[in-house]
Amino acid sequence: MEYTMKMKSFFQGYRQQMKALKDQIQVLNTEREDQKDSHQKALTELKEEHAKQLEDQKQSRFEGLLDQDELYHELQQKMQMMEKNHAKKLRNAEDSHLCAMENMKQAYEAKLRELRVELEQEVKNFEEKQVRIKEVAESEVMELCRNYEHDLQ
Repeated sequence: MEYTMKMKSFFQGYRQQMKALKDQIQVLNTEREDQKDSHQKALTELKEEHAKQLEDQKQSRFEGLLDQDELYHELQQKMQMMEKNHAKKLRNAEDSHLCAMENMKQAYEAKLRELRVELEQEVKNFEEKQVRIKEVAESEVMELCRNYEHDLQ
């Protein structure tokens, strides 16, 4: 009996150790599950934060591209406006130059007409003077002829 009691006692110690180990295993499994859940939760949060950061970067780049596109269109419109203004100024300068040339042409033509009228008047005066000189010369020649004839007689 003593042998059985010892065996029982011996087995009882093992059973208690086994129960303690099972309880410890249970506690460790629970802790492991808690850690696993904690790690899973942390991983999920990291993934969500990473996805949010990526989305924020994507949105930031997209907004940057939109800003650059808007700036490009503004500059393009400004350039077109400047080209239009330059062309208008060029046309105005050309029109002004043509108008000035036309005015100069008309002024020179008017001056030319004045000079022609003046020249015609001078030619007419010269011809009249020539006729008078011729008449005076003829009358003097006639007078000299008469005086010479008179002296001859």
